[in-house]
Amino acid sequence: MEQVSDNVMRKLAKIKALKESAEQIGSEGEAMAAAALLNELLIRHKLEMTDIEYDLEIKEEPVDRYPVGGGVSYGRKENGWKGFYKDYPDVEVKEKRIEWSERLARMISEAYGCRFMVTTGSSRITFVGRKSNVAIVEYMYITMYRVVEKLSWKEYKTARNKVKWAATKEGLKGHQISYDSLSGYRAAWIDGFVGRVDEMLYEMHKSAEQQDSTGTALMRIDSDALATEEYLANWREEDKKNHKQAASLKESWSYNSKGRTAGRQKADEVGITASGLNNAAKTAKQLK
Repeated sequence: MEQVSDNVMRKLAKIKALKESAEQIGSEGEAMAAAALLNELLIRHKLEMTDIEYDLEIKEEPVDRYPVGGGVSYGRKENGWKGFYKDYPDVEVKEKRIEWSERLARMISEAYGCRFMVTTGSSRITFVGRKSNVAIVEYMYITMYRVVEKLSWKEYKTARNKVKWAATKEGLKGHQISYDSLSGYRAAWIDGFVGRVDEMLYEMHKSAEQQDSTGTALMRIDSDALATEEYLANWREEDKKNHKQAASLKESWSYNSKGRTAGRQKADEVGITASGLNNAAKTAKQLK
């Protein structure tokens, strides 16, 4: 009998094969839509399994730790040696923790019965959970990470050009132009974008809860989450030297209401809800 988890992994491979980065996929909206399809896939996977198949999956997929991208590799780049995820060489692993990337890791992993851990003094993420769950969580995390990195800089440059254009129309030039209104803009944009994506994930799961009349799918995800928590609780002390279950990280930045509003609006534009799926019909067809 073919295992349902094998089917999940094959479809996951199809999604990855569409193209590895948001730019290659064609648009940020299409990249986010691929992530939304993964959400639908996991819910359906958990719902369609028989109790026997689910019990077998539990035995074959014990909770374990999975470093994102299979770990980090280092190489010389334009500004010296840098680290990158092995499976995602375009995603840099920085030598500091990043608050917004940890927020992404938290909200995505918790939505799918997983948890995440950080490495001290690094942006490296390790997910904890069952293999098929973590595979989906990792893809969603990398997809959204790329979208946030790309769009936040693009939107900041657009806002800066608007300020420059307005000042130029008033006759100002060079150092006469003030960009004080953009203080904290990018950080606030990311805060708004990530916060809205968090709300979208919640909306998606509420919708799934309504469609799952028996509650089977979400009950199984909750069961996976409980197993993950038990794994972390029993984790040996000597294994906690370099990794730890992530505590919240506070990052200070100047609040910028315009940036936060723009981030939320962009999240709606490229969203992972039904509107986002409608913008990526091609992606959906390739997964059938």
